Order: sequence, then structure tokens, then C-alpha cells
Amino acid sequence: MIRSRKVADIASAYFPAPRAASSTRRLRRWIDSDPTLCRALVRAGYRKGQHIFTSRQILVLRRILGCP
Repeated sequence: MIRSRKVADIASAYFPAPRAASSTRRLRRWIDSDPTLCRALVRAGYRKGQHIFTSRQILVLRRILGCP
């Protein structure tokens, strides 16, 4: 079972960086630049600026981006 996680934690897994803010910025840019990913996340309830990814949104990320 996948639990909700902080966006910063997920971002750090996909984009390791010394600062969590850098990873988060990079993940948000990736989401904004990929229309397929963005649409799938919105259908899963994603809203720009949220601080927590739901389990459903994490599954979308894994399906499209693969496991970190």
C-alpha cells in the first residue's frame, strides 16, 4: 500500500539535490512541461502548489516516470 507523501520527499527521490527546494522546483517544472503527466495528475486530484501527493498521484508519477 502506498501512503501519501510530501512533495519534497518524492521530488528528492526523483531529483537528488543538496536542497529539497531545488528538487521540488525541478519536479514541478517537469510536471508543467509534460502535458500527459500534468493531465494524469490533475485527473488524480493534483492542484498546483499542493504540499502532499496522495497515493493515487504517486501511482501516476510511477506509471509515467517510473520508480525513482
